[in-house]
Amino acid sequence: MAKVNQIDAPSDDEPKKEEEKTLKVGQILAKARQKRRREIKRIAEQLCIRPSYLEALENSQYGVFPGHVYAIGFLKTYATYLGLDADELVDMYKKETDFMPPEPVIMPIPERSSMMPTLKYLFIGILIISIVWVIWYFASYAEVEKKAVLPPIVEKEEITLIPEVVDEVTSPIEDQEIVEEKSEPSLPPSSRIQIIAKEDVWLEIQDEDMFIFNRVLKAGETFDVPQNSDNMLLKTGNAGGMDILVDGEKIKPLGPSGAVRSRIKLSPDSLKNH
Repeated sequence: MAKVNQIDAPSDDEPKKEEEKTLKVGQILAKARQKRRREIKRIAEQLCIRPSYLEALENSQYGVFPGHVYAIGFLKTYATYLGLDADELVDMYKKETDFMPPEPVIMPIPERSSMMPTLKYLFIGILIISIVWVIWYFASYAEVEKKAVLPPIVEKEEITLIPEVVDEVTSPIEDQEIVEEKSEPSLPPSSRIQIIAKEDVWLEIQDEDMFIFNRVLKAGETFDVPQNSDNMLLKTGNAGGMDILVDGEKIKPLGPSGAVRSRIKLSPDSLKNH
């Protein structure tokens, strides 16, 4: 009897599992961090993510993120750091936020028959063209009759014109000046480094203590990095969502889509050899 009671008795893990099912994503993250006795500021320095974003994830305040792409990317990085199942937390996040991928827009194709003119409009068009042609015909006929009377013939003296021969001599100095005026100086390229967004990408470019660029680059937008960028550092929340061109040639991606990268040196040689 003692063995039967031991089998039927609920384990201590079952209440914990039931409790975890009722927790939100932010509560699970906060609980895991507190269990590890880690501070948000220290974790933010290690992951190169702003502390305010980690606090927003733990408090389920997803409105502070520029979009779902950034929230999911930061959530994956934070969950992996805490030793949690990142994919499971992302699924819970989508259920909490009612996240739905955008559906493709299908434009209706108008029927071919609706573009064809009706017989009524065809008849009216032919009638208008016929009336215009008749009016033009009679007007042209009357004009020809008025011009039928020939003017008197007047004999004119024949005059032979002798063309003047003008020697055009252009000095080589004048030719050289004309060529120099037409030649335009070649302009240097505006930027050696271009960043082209394939998806919405958050970028932060800093030159020592001054921010050069800090916003979300929408898909299809291009940002020309200023010249003398050897001391500039790049930070992004979606490394695979952009293409980087150096001297017109695309380099290999900085990472997969949704990956966080920071302190990337924006010198042309460093980007080519990264």
